[in-house]
Amino acid sequence: MILEKLQPGTVDQDLKDLERFRNRPRTIDTKLIKTSSETLTAISVTPYSIDLSAASAASGDPVGLSVVASTGTVIRGPLGISGSPGDIRVAGLWKFNDLLLSGMPSTIMTPIPTVIFSPPLESVARFAKSAAVLVGLMATL
Repeated sequence: MILEKLQPGTVDQDLKDLERFRNRPRTIDTKLIKTSSETLTAISVTPYSIDLSAASAASGDPVGLSVVASTGTVIRGPLGISGSPGDIRVAGLWKFNDLLLSGMPSTIMTPIPTVIFSPPLESVARFAKSAAVLVGLMATL
């Protein structure tokens, strides 16, 4: 890959190679949306990935979000999350403890868990109501 071949003193050539790599021809299954051919801001969609990228104002390197079927989700660049820790779920069943913002230390005498078990019961209840309606409709047939 181009990033592995960077040599000291060849920054200009390396940047040209990197730009050529970013603007390489895509396969027929790839859909690419750009405002112009010179911009780094783009949306690229393939059967196995989605890439949203924009040029960073500070460095010029693209920042964005990539979702790839084989490797998962990658966020490039700074990240800001608006919300309390209790609004952030981990693995769907755990959420961060709101007491993390209190500044109270977790000690042997006063243990404060980092995450709290919190299954999404509201979603399960809505699903159960919908399932009950569907079962009722099917019973009338």
